[in-house]
Amino acid sequence: MTENVETFRKEKRVYTPELNQIMMVGTIVKPPTLTYSEQSGKACFKCRIVWNKRIPIGQGQWTEKVGYINCCMWNSYAEKAAERFKQKDVVLVQGSLDFMEIQNKENKIEIYNITIDNIQLISRLVEIQENSDN
Repeated sequence: MTENVETFRKEKRVYTPELNQIMMVGTIVKPPTLTYSEQSGKACFKCRIVWNKRIPIGQGQWTEKVGYINCCMWNSYAEKAAERFKQKDVVLVQGSLDFMEIQNKENKIEIYNITIDNIQLISRLVEIQENSDN
């Protein structure tokens, strides 16, 4: 064990465990899409979710921080998800966090996505339309 630690120190690397799991609850903010990969023909369900976090700012006051993240699910599960989930659904998403860097003219942009392993409906916002005849 000591030998492995010394090897990592010499190479100036940091050991990180290979566990990449994320679970979050959020609301689907845009209509989800179902697309198919041109090369493999695999189905891809894509949605964008938002979540809120309340942060204390002192003296009993709070502020709210809002975050957005893109999510995708692949294969036959993607087709089932596309049939079931809609904009404004509150969902529990479980999966892994993916990272990508894109270089533009000025700097690098970091993009994070969740690759969904499981998605569950928590609640659905039902809009009630008033009937003008009543």
